[in-house]
Amino acid sequence: MNKNAYRKPLKIAGYTLAGIVSFLMIITLIINYGPVQNKIVEEANKALQEKIPTKVNIDHIRVNLLYQEVSIHGVEIEDLQNRKMLQLDKVSADIKFLPLLSGKIVLEGGDVEGLKALIVKPSKEEPANYQFLIDVFQNKDNKDKSKKETKKDSGKRFAVDLNHINIYDINVKYNDYDIQLERGNYTKELQGSHFVILQNGKAKWEATTKKGKESRVVGIGLLSAVLSSEGDKLLTLRDFRYQTDNHKPRKNANKPKRGFFDMGHLDITADLKMTLNHISKDSINATITKGYASDSIMGMDIKDLRFTVAANKQKAYITDLAVLQKSTSIRVPEAEINFPNKEKGTGLTYVAKNITGKAFLTDIARPFAPVLSNFKLPLLLNLKLTGTDNTMEFRNIRVFTEDRKFVCASTGIMRNMKDAKKLTLHFEVIDMVAKPGIKDKIINQFSVKKFMMRQLYALGTIRYHGNFDILWKKEQFRGRLNTEVGNINFEFAVDNADKYLTGSINTNDVIMGKLFEVKDLGAIDCTADFKIDISKPRTLKMRQQKGGKLPIGTVEAQVNDCVYKTTHIRDVYATINSDGALADGNVEVRGKHTALVVNFSLTNTEQMSKMKIKPGLKFREMAQ
Repeated sequence: MNKNAYRKPLKIAGYTLAGIVSFLMIITLIINYGPVQNKIVEEANKALQEKIPTKVNIDHIRVNLLYQEVSIHGVEIEDLQNRKMLQLDKVSADIKFLPLLSGKIVLEGGDVEGLKALIVKPSKEEPANYQFLIDVFQNKDNKDKSKKETKKDSGKRFAVDLNHINIYDINVKYNDYDIQLERGNYTKELQGSHFVILQNGKAKWEATTKKGKESRVVGIGLLSAVLSSEGDKLLTLRDFRYQTDNHKPRKNANKPKRGFFDMGHLDITADLKMTLNHISKDSINATITKGYASDSIMGMDIKDLRFTVAANKQKAYITDLAVLQKSTSIRVPEAEINFPNKEKGTGLTYVAKNITGKAFLTDIARPFAPVLSNFKLPLLLNLKLTGTDNTMEFRNIRVFTEDRKFVCASTGIMRNMKDAKKLTLHFEVIDMVAKPGIKDKIINQFSVKKFMMRQLYALGTIRYHGNFDILWKKEQFRGRLNTEVGNINFEFAVDNADKYLTGSINTNDVIMGKLFEVKDLGAIDCTADFKIDISKPRTLKMRQQKGGKLPIGTVEAQVNDCVYKTTHIRDVYATINSDGALADGNVEVRGKHTALVVNFSLTNTEQMSKMKIKPGLKFREMAQ
């Protein structure tokens, strides 16, 4: 076929395309020409002002038919209180050209730049400051007309086929909240995948707590969501940050024994990767595939967090929960949470079964207990956890060392969690066994002075049954020790307000000779009450004055029966007073008319054989 036969149609097509482009350019120039532009803006402002009962202004409008774009610049709208409710540097829309020829508007995408919004909602009963706009555009007449037109024309004159939306420099103030976003983007690819990206967002507000005002900040470095054409839904969160500041000193200020955990001073950073398996209006199923969170000041450091959650408005099921700190690892195969329901009158409840893990207490030392900073002995554990918003129960607890030389089985309950001063923690120790070699190994995990270690070794294998309570500034312990040198019943309390350790012990079969390395001293039946000073400032002052390595306090004891060689000594009363450097003791063996008195003193519990003893005799009248 002759090549010239193709040239004529191509020339016609080329001239037609050039004519269309030229026409679009001319129309664009005319629309954006100063006087025409001013007229368009004037009419637009006039139309808006007639409809909206507040000040409305548009600086200028740009139309580019060649690029199929319409942009509006310098938008301002005030609310009914004459406050600048909305300010926009620029909003633009990409509109398909060909559908315009048939009277249709098809929106492909758009940009929003420099948005500032003021949203005020004084209370649940009072309307928001933007409500008047909703009323204007959704009044009764418009609703009636729209009902008739919707059946015929809905979806014909206006359609949305978004391929992209970009937002930049967003600043929204909602009541006391300041919300900022540097950039946001939505993109739909030809293959059908959807991408959402938010960058450098931040929200700040002042919260009211029981203890006063508290500044809070939530920020994100990057939040991305992907819905692939295959249906995969992925969510990634990077550089998440949560900060609180109650404008008061930290709770551990000038308290070196207290941890850094303080809800009023948090600075948490986190990263997260999530797969959304299912999401709908009323339910969600998601898997956290990678999680990280830390607070460098507080000392919290979660290296990895993974779990799957399926939740609706009533319940949440968590499976395969795994938490890894620096060394500690915890696993929860299954957990269930029931959310509060006001209509049914039910509160929050939860249960987690078969919790297992390997715990290194040094991992929680900085936030909760600095005394555990050197506790690197691994403890294996398993338990069941149940609770409400005010209680927490620990069941089937089993804690043990890898060599099984220490094993503890117990149960516990925490009550009044909403009130720190009323909070109580109670544990029942069903059975605890500590074999030789593990007692001193556990004690050596603490950086504290050690007293009476030889007596501890002499006890051999220890078995304990009892319970303890943690109260507001007080701990109470009680129970029975079964040892290789006899059994001991005890009860003592640590008063953290007055800084004293008080308590009592009693036994009827402890072999004192083995315990204190005193030859020929046999079993003893006695009771004793004691009070020990644990105030660091007080004990430090006393040691600076007198030196010494002994505990500071008093002991009062009554010996009902004590065996020395083959002799039974009964009705013995003893007192011991220690100032830290020297312990003075007085022992009375009371007879019918006389009392055998023995005074003794010692300076070191590790050298009981060097104890100085001075016997004496008194008549009972003189002894009294």
